[in-house]
Amino acid sequence: MKKKLIFAVPLVLLIYFVHSCTDESFEQQLNDENVKLVSRAKEMYNGSTADYGIVSLRSASDNNGNKAVKPDWKYTSIEQNNTYQAVEVLLRMEKTFNFAPPESFEKFKSNKKLEYIQSKTSLIYLTHKKSGEEMMFLMTIIPDMSYQEYTKFDPFKKMSYLKRDNKFNGAIIYHHLNGRYANGWRYKDGKVTGTIQAQTETPDFDMVSTRSGSNCSGSMWIEITQQCWTSGYYNISGDFVANSPTNCYVIDIDIFIYLECDYSGNNNDGYYNDNDSCYPGSAGDGGTGVGNTPTVIYNGDNQVYKDLAAQINAIMPQLKSILLNWGIHLSNYQFTVSTFCGAYARYSNGWIEFCYSFMNLSLEDKAAVIYHEIYHLQRDLPWSENVKQLPFPIELSPPPDIENYIKNHIIKDDTDQQGAYLGEITIYSVLHPNFYLNEINAYKAQMSAFPNSSEAYLAECRYALWRNEQLYNIACKYYYLTN
Repeated sequence: MKKKLIFAVPLVLLIYFVHSCTDESFEQQLNDENVKLVSRAKEMYNGSTADYGIVSLRSASDNNGNKAVKPDWKYTSIEQNNTYQAVEVLLRMEKTFNFAPPESFEKFKSNKKLEYIQSKTSLIYLTHKKSGEEMMFLMTIIPDMSYQEYTKFDPFKKMSYLKRDNKFNGAIIYHHLNGRYANGWRYKDGKVTGTIQAQTETPDFDMVSTRSGSNCSGSMWIEITQQCWTSGYYNISGDFVANSPTNCYVIDIDIFIYLECDYSGNNNDGYYNDNDSCYPGSAGDGGTGVGNTPTVIYNGDNQVYKDLAAQINAIMPQLKSILLNWGIHLSNYQFTVSTFCGAYARYSNGWIEFCYSFMNLSLEDKAAVIYHEIYHLQRDLPWSENVKQLPFPIELSPPPDIENYIKNHIIKDDTDQQGAYLGEITIYSVLHPNFYLNEINAYKAQMSAFPNSSEAYLAECRYALWRNEQLYNIACKYYYLTN
């Protein structure tokens, strides 16, 4: 973050003021193992900023664009439980940006106490101890006025990603690193009582699944952007030392409209991408243990696909058991069979559709395919379906193992081997870069989670991963340069 000697220091000093100068939760002594964990978090953060550009937090109406944020690694805390490790890092913003419930904002307007309109956003780096899978996202804690006053305006002391105060009233929302809204939860006395879904004309967030029959209503928070300044100097260590009080004034007020739905799920809810595969709260089965075994639904008349659905239903209990080891509860998802797809499975409109070739795989490979599609459902970045023609054809340069795979598997039955090979490695057009990035992420996660898949299927995945990496690099270079 760029600092200025005096005058405007947009967020740094206000964050200290609002969250207190002695927030000891971010000032712990790191041992060697934790130092390595934080180093890995930094690596992932730096890689993410290379993928997404500047990390940001988006306001609801997006009138003022994304709010640029940056972690301050000096203020890092590490927590863990039996399954997860979480690194939490304090964020700095280019301008002070807080969410506040309407009653808190009204209280602030009457008494001008900034404590009433404080929220806290942190960068979270989460790792699954068993699989080593990792994820990074933004978490915002928004306390209600009652909780602010109950804690004497120190509402974040007992709150973190893996910890909830049993008296907490308010909301916790999550954003992806690129600013897209992910999901959110309403709390009462430390328990989840509702889901929070953003409402915009063009949704750019992951909708949170709610239970049928739940009561939903529109609500809002106030978004407050402030400019703060003080005077001071930098010491020999490069730290800013204030020598005057911090003064802030509101420069923008916006409204975050959201849909809040009553929800009485299990006590593990309240986390990022709640239906996700490897993170706390992934059960999402309404408190019914591991959930019921799902049924593959097919309502058509084609006997072939009726038989396919029956065959998959027969092995669904085994697939459920395998995926449960990764925290995936298949009862959270909807399954059908597709009469038109060339892969093993695909996701469409919230459903996972099995293709006929799915039954050609081993049981372990089938579980890996389902894992792959659920990964897409929960984590895909947005992408445009517009195809862009390249200014000239580009020939890929496969390494020897990939070249052998193409010749021995992709084009082995073609009579014109040379022409078929050239056709396979020549690229004439590309999709949006995020299409390929989504595939890269899904294949990497799947191959890490299922290293014991059959060698034939792993070879197929290695080829798909390599090809998507090449197309991603081409799309990054040419997609926005073509008509």
